[in-house]
Amino acid sequence: MGGSLLAPVSEAMATATEAALRRTKGTIHPGNFWLDITDLLNPKDFITMADKKKLSYKDWSLSSNITEIPDTHNCVYMSEALGYQWMVTSCTDKMNFVCYKAG
Repeated sequence: MGGSLLAPVSEAMATATEAALRRTKGTIHPGNFWLDITDLLNPKDFITMADKKKLSYKDWSLSSNITEIPDTHNCVYMSEALGYQWMVTSCTDKMNFVCYKAG
């Protein structure tokens, strides 16, 4: 299949992802989805895991104060309950994920 974990690099990509996830709302539990974004290499400096690039687009939840997150919270997910905005949590949490294949 050759897909990769999603890292929304633009508002258009995030909007398309949100639209696709809204169509599955209620069928996937819980409605949290891993993204290809982490700060494991440098705390509080979130990058994409696949290519180590800085984020050109961000959609942090207002309740996600990324300057005050615990050191054990290094991975980013989209939260259905928060309108598909991003939150940070421990990388060991179990949740759904979103993959894509370019092209």
